[in-house]
Amino acid sequence: MIGADNLNDAVEVNVFVRATDRIPGYCIPEAHSDYTGASFDIHRGDILAVGEGQVFHIESDFDSLSRIGSIMQINESPKDGDIPMEPSFDGDKIVIFLSKSDFTDYKLLKLHEGVRGPLTTTIVLPILVEALHILKDESDGMDDTRRWVRALTRRIESLGFPGELQPLLLAQKLLELPVKRALSSARMLAEASS
Repeated sequence: MIGADNLNDAVEVNVFVRATDRIPGYCIPEAHSDYTGASFDIHRGDILAVGEGQVFHIESDFDSLSRIGSIMQINESPKDGDIPMEPSFDGDKIVIFLSKSDFTDYKLLKLHEGVRGPLTTTIVLPILVEALHILKDESDGMDDTRRWVRALTRRIESLGFPGELQPLLLAQKLLELPVKRALSSARMLAEASS
């Protein structure tokens, strides 16, 4: 058994028949005439037959935006100095590059539950808005081989959001009002510290 959340995109299945026990003097009566009278010693684990492999595509039903890590990844930028965050939309995931110092702070702060919401909103919301602009601009000749494009399109369709909705409003709906949640987290932190 393989959990569905461990499968996404192209999955290849190959089938093998293996011997579970040792079989001395194994022979196949229907074998080709070249093998008439031939026998083999089969050892446990030997492959006896191979089925034709199959490749199929899985589009997971899990809520890819509640697990933003399924379509976005935050990395340290290779560039030096204080630079703004930069997204890359070319791969299966949207990669967000933070400056070296920002990335260090991000790794430390994301461990604190009270800060995680505002932190995610600050980083993810603007990048999601930009991704939605890309979806809107490329909707005719969409390169839907990118996993993030498929996941985002599927999520928008499953929630029944209208296509003409402005990207900022749509991003907030997809992330279930992240500004409201960020403000609530910040208020709780402020109240706890006073």
